[in-house]
Amino acid sequence: VTEGAKRSYQSVLDHNQDEKWNVRYEDLQEYKRVNGHCNVPQRYQANTALANWVKTQRAEYKKFLAGDTTSMTQDKVARLNSLGFQWNDKVAVKGSVTKTTKKKPPQKKS
Repeated sequence: VTEGAKRSYQSVLDHNQDEKWNVRYEDLQEYKRVNGHCNVPQRYQANTALANWVKTQRAEYKKFLAGDTTSMTQDKVARLNSLGFQWNDKVAVKGSVTKTTKKKPPQKKS
């Protein structure tokens, strides 16, 4: 396989990844329109792909901030920020928490 063919194949893969990202971004826009926020529950049965994508965006953002190799870009950060995306998955949503919280250990009796 020639170098040109490898670059062409990688270009197709990159384009497909961008298309997938844009589809999920549109799903997130719709979720926000309906729910008023972008805090998709981790076990969102109506669109599990969106729930997984949101989790991935948060993980990729952490890599981005650390300077590690990531699929996150400044453009994606800006687009997500424009929706009011919460980078912390422990943010409360209308009195509930989107992530299961740990129970406090029982108090020892004196």
